[in-house]
Amino acid sequence: MKPLPPLLFAVLVMLSPAAVAEDEKGRQWRMEAAIGPVDEIEGRRMGAAMLSWVSDDRHPHELSIGYLQPRTGVEVFNTPRVVFVSAARRFTWKRWFWVNGVVLIDGQSEALSSFYQFVNGIGWQHDRVTISLRHMSNANTRGRNRGENLLMVGWRF
Repeated sequence: MKPLPPLLFAVLVMLSPAAVAEDEKGRQWRMEAAIGPVDEIEGRRMGAAMLSWVSDDRHPHELSIGYLQPRTGVEVFNTPRVVFVSAARRFTWKRWFWVNGVVLIDGQSEALSSFYQFVNGIGWQHDRVTISLRHMSNANTRGRNRGENLLMVGWRF
């Protein structure tokens, strides 16, 4: 079975009716869908898709599920598809933010060599559009530490 292309994933998410939820503290959580390229290794690219729930706090919490396409045709860095979940915090200043959090992945590769990873990055948000550059790696805690870089463009509901 062929996985959903990131563009189809984004379209399906945009049609989703449950975009806003409220927790027991009265905090609202908005849905954000993002897609984008992952860094190139020896001329081979892969894509990423991510679905997040972001709180309405001054420095929002971010809970995400995501998908990295497989990278094939690279002798040393063939990477399987990766499904991940993450919990992070966005520290905001005006329209800019810095994101930092933890990630659990369902497989290992030369680039992501442990089941747990850390994510950090910078981003910019205006109204419903979000652009972020993120780095996911194990922070040199186990095995190789190459990591993956993601350039994500998102739409907040």
